[in-house]
Amino acid sequence: MRRIHRYTALALAGLLGASLLLTACEKDAPWDEETPPVSTEGATDPDTSPENEVSYKVTVQNHDGTPAHDIIVKVLKDGTEAAFKVVGPTGFATFKLPEGSYTVLVETPAGEALHFDTEAAVLSPEAPEIILTVFEAATKTQPLNAPSKKGGDYARFEAATVGEGTAFVPYNSGDYTYVIFTPSRPGMYEFTCEGEDVALSYHGSPINVFESPLVETVDGKVTFAITAGSVGDSPDTTAQFVFRLEGTGNGCTFKATRTGDVPKSPYDEPWVIPTAPAEALKPYEGVTDGTLTDLDVTNPALTVVKGEDGYYRLGTADGPVVFIRLSSANPYMADFKTICDTTRICAYLYNDDGSFDQRISYNELVAEYLTVANEDGVVPLNDQLADMVKTAGNYMGWWNFSEDLDIFGDKIVDPAIAWLFACAVYQ
Repeated sequence: MRRIHRYTALALAGLLGASLLLTACEKDAPWDEETPPVSTEGATDPDTSPENEVSYKVTVQNHDGTPAHDIIVKVLKDGTEAAFKVVGPTGFATFKLPEGSYTVLVETPAGEALHFDTEAAVLSPEAPEIILTVFEAATKTQPLNAPSKKGGDYARFEAATVGEGTAFVPYNSGDYTYVIFTPSRPGMYEFTCEGEDVALSYHGSPINVFESPLVETVDGKVTFAITAGSVGDSPDTTAQFVFRLEGTGNGCTFKATRTGDVPKSPYDEPWVIPTAPAEALKPYEGVTDGTLTDLDVTNPALTVVKGEDGYYRLGTADGPVVFIRLSSANPYMADFKTICDTTRICAYLYNDDGSFDQRISYNELVAEYLTVANEDGVVPLNDQLADMVKTAGNYMGWWNFSEDLDIFGDKIVDPAIAWLFACAVYQ
């Protein structure tokens, strides 16, 4: 496990009057162009003879790789301070020190505890340059009702709140420690912890913290997608994700790493919206005498044939014209207009190899045909409307007899003619 270093703050807040700034700075200048420190008063670089001196360099950066500045770098020899400097905009500090091994500490003038993510922070003649990635300790400020290690009902916790990047999370003594992650952008995320025997698990949202993990931890990592719908314009409109930590020691480093974009899914694809041809959007001028009678789809002998005029007919090519109910009730489910007013008549289509092809929305098509429906709420059945019912019905399971999800209840219907359930003729 990597060691976690934690240091006390210097009593220099009044002297330096600067808070930690984690912003991007200019590129590192060459060593001989080092920006003067914010304050060199009180610096303790020893006066040594040149032949015994070695040049050492400490670079300090934020978790995103940008230079950190207004940070105090201290070098210790055998536990005794040998020198210190305040890192300026360049993000690094250099020291001329007697040859030897030195331990490096980093602190903030404002008294905030800083940590860095590295195996060791030691300068030596063999390793005269080191880079420290620094981060602050997460503060526990958000109340949270969550399962307790002590059992019983949910307990009240103060959860640490973190964002993308790295933070040191102090443990709760004798109980679980909870972390709330708030994303600032969608993406694929990987969550890890580094510390002594630390266990990391994901437990839902602050509104409903689950006892059992919702997502499996694999090799110490929790990975899942955060979609655009989960990231709002403010923290109040952005989803939050709760993690539970347990380990030895005083805390661990929690890392939230965005690893890439969320893979596109069929739900991200635009809708394909069929439109009715102009010749179909004309009121039917044929004979509609008699009573509108629903086709009996429970009759296995039911047959429809497309006539020369493009309309389906009952029995033969010159039989009665078949009409489809758009805004009038059929025997088996709500009419199409009602469905469109409350949800979407649609289908997701896939190729033979299982790859996604397209998703089709039929609400707009129904709306077009409704403009020419007669007083009974019907229009003649043509190929486009037949394809709509067949495609949407197959996808939405209207005649999914194998799983008892069909719309026909206990009636026996031939799947080959089930799509005619909303059709009728005038007799």
